[in-house]
Amino acid sequence: MTQDTNPAPVEYVTAQWRRGWTWLLPTFALGCGVVASGRLNGMQLAPILVAMFIVVGLWPPFWTAVAETDWAAPLSRWRAWDKGESLKPLPYAVPGSDADQLVIVLGKFRAWANEDLLPDYGAALTVALSAPAAALILAAVLGAPALELTIVALCLAQIAVLTTRGNGAPNPLLRGAIHIALPLLLGVSLLRAIPVEMMVVAVGFALAHAGMVSGRTWTWNIGLAIVLAALVLTRHSVGVFGVGLLWLPQLLAQAQPTSGRGRGWMCATMLIAALALG
Repeated sequence: MTQDTNPAPVEYVTAQWRRGWTWLLPTFALGCGVVASGRLNGMQLAPILVAMFIVVGLWPPFWTAVAETDWAAPLSRWRAWDKGESLKPLPYAVPGSDADQLVIVLGKFRAWANEDLLPDYGAALTVALSAPAAALILAAVLGAPALELTIVALCLAQIAVLTTRGNGAPNPLLRGAIHIALPLLLGVSLLRAIPVEMMVVAVGFALAHAGMVSGRTWTWNIGLAIVLAALVLTRHSVGVFGVGLLWLPQLLAQAQPTSGRGRGWMCATMLIAALALG
């Protein structure tokens, strides 16, 4: 993701929500996690609203700002940057010394930041620096499981940018974890400990999401196969029938829904699996 303009941070975050309805799947995954917990009678609205803000307003914007922004472009320009006046010389700094060179570099850095980095990447940088603190504070309110999942979400974004060297094209599986798997697990954790089968189902849906956004049919099929296998092994026959009913026509046709229609298929499949597991 490259930056053409530099909107205010709030506009930047809301733009991520509007971009391709990216808020829908995390919200729905969180709700399915709550349903899958099987303890709706003890549900309280306040923790769910806080969790919804985390999975929609903090995790995805941080992911976009860190992993889907092309940080490599401004960094490559910085390596060739030669403009900018040096800062005020340090007292007793000898011309040509390391201290003198540091002042020159800092002057170039200030010019690069003001003329290149901040005008185009300022909002993304603000979100990348502020979202982790807000997410960790709110997650701590929800408890240890939410805090652990938030730490995982923050680490995945950094792993994505490191593995791609900041080119803004992260692995779709990591994106699936942020948008599907972690919200699903967070919903469960609000009401009970996360069971192993729920972790397996979350991985399956993350793979299916990766296949949906990348157009790789085999990834989509492997993800749904993992979900189906988890339901079979835990003997949720109704869930097996429902998920299989949705998946079988796509498997036989060796096709998958387009990204737009795929969200509907994904939501329907997640709801069936959540109802079965709950």
